[in-house]
Amino acid sequence: MEIENDILNLVLHFTAFGTLLCGWLLFMRRKYGDRSRTMLAWCFTLCGIAVLVRVLMGYRGWPVSDEVLLPSDLNSGLFTILLFFLYPIEVIRPGWLSAKKMLVMALPWIMFNAILLFTPDIRHLDSFSQISVYAGEFNVWIRLVILALFIPMCFVLLCIPHNWARSSADNRWIMLYTVGTQGIAVLYLFSMLTGYTLVNALHIAYCMALCLAVTYQELYLRIMVPAGSVPKTDIVSVSPEPEASEADSFPLWRELNRLMEEEELWRNPDLTLENVAKQLGSNRTTIANLIRRHGYDDYRHFINRRRIAEFLKIAATDRRINIQDTFFNVGFRSKNTALRYFRKLTGTIPSEYLQNLHPDE
Repeated sequence: MEIENDILNLVLHFTAFGTLLCGWLLFMRRKYGDRSRTMLAWCFTLCGIAVLVRVLMGYRGWPVSDEVLLPSDLNSGLFTILLFFLYPIEVIRPGWLSAKKMLVMALPWIMFNAILLFTPDIRHLDSFSQISVYAGEFNVWIRLVILALFIPMCFVLLCIPHNWARSSADNRWIMLYTVGTQGIAVLYLFSMLTGYTLVNALHIAYCMALCLAVTYQELYLRIMVPAGSVPKTDIVSVSPEPEASEADSFPLWRELNRLMEEEELWRNPDLTLENVAKQLGSNRTTIANLIRRHGYDDYRHFINRRRIAEFLKIAATDRRINIQDTFFNVGFRSKNTALRYFRKLTGTIPSEYLQNLHPDE
């Protein structure tokens, strides 16, 4: 038991330091991002302060309670996860969150606090077996109901109206964030029902790992939505393509290129091979083989080559273009992906390319 408490204590110290550091880094870089970055900074800072208070309580000789369904832990957990969702919602739908919508989101937490206020006799529960015995009592089953809300609440991101042209999140980002928050909810549920010290430590460590991952994603990978509307270039032809002697010999290939050139489907970051195949009345295997037959490595190479080609056309007009805004406009949502394909297709990085393209400006 002593070892378990030492592990929990170590995790709490690391988490307090890590979350506060992440909050500080995000706050210092807030002007380089949108409103979502400020929201995330405040979220991590408040979480870090809460964990720090828990650490300081340990120094005062107040041990971490192993009681199950502890009302104060349930209350703080509900508030934290609601706070944690403000950032991804703002990323998915910039400007959609208003004070009224935030109030609606906070209703479960407000209602739970009201219930606690008017329920003076809260039964203390020391084990899962006691939950079974007293589950019929209002003060017990209402806590179980609140705890059960954590799992479905994590799917709220899938219900937020998403317009890829005005969002720096694509479907993959939304799914990964949803899965990440599900991990928090599941571990929190086990921690609240069992009261085990190691489960509690695992839950806190997972939250810290997700905090670090999200901070890295926010500071180094995510491409922000441009502050203003990014003008769409009038040049829609795409070049150069890989050498392919049969480039015009397949009607399906010509139709695929027509869709890309006239409708510019590649600007959509959520465009999948299945989407393309459906529009062509074909299947993903046929389209994938067709793309490889014409000199591309795979579907991603086919799409991202067109995005880079469009970037180069915009760059040819003005070396002072905003690189990240232009990457956003041509369909990229990840700096890493954009820079990887840019380097692969041009042999250099965007800033050097622009410098070489306009050496006298």
